[in-house]
Amino acid sequence: MMSCDWKDVKGYEGKYQVSSDGQVKSLDRLIGHYSGYKRKHRGRLLRPGGSINHYLTVSLDRKTHRIHRLVAEAFIPNPAQKSTVNHRDFNKWNNHVSNLEWVTVQENVIHANKRYAHRKFKCNSIQKRIVKRLRDDVPINYIMELMNISERTVYRIFST
Repeated sequence: MMSCDWKDVKGYEGKYQVSSDGQVKSLDRLIGHYSGYKRKHRGRLLRPGGSINHYLTVSLDRKTHRIHRLVAEAFIPNPAQKSTVNHRDFNKWNNHVSNLEWVTVQENVIHANKRYAHRKFKCNSIQKRIVKRLRDDVPINYIMELMNISERTVYRIFST
């Protein structure tokens, strides 16, 4: 079994930590009560909650956070200030640090398109020729309706 490193969650130092394999835990600490009494809170491993767009999340101080973003912020340097965290293997539940990388939104879209690159158009060659002939004379919405294909498929045909 591989060992994992733990680091404080940015903004929650001393309260929560995240591991390099995507686990989140609360830390032992004293919690003050308005009456002045302090009680000991025992740290524990937090269970990932419901998902946002199928990403695993966790609730920290009643605020929901995506776990992959917590891992990236803690373990992956981001000198170029890229805004998006990408899962290299396309598995949104694999939050191990080796599977994550900082990317721009555009880089993330390109990566996502690679996942579907092996799929073929849902048009036959005759339909493709018709769409290419209509390109300059007919609005895209009309082509989509006429041929019963999506806008994405129309643009894919245009680009071939």
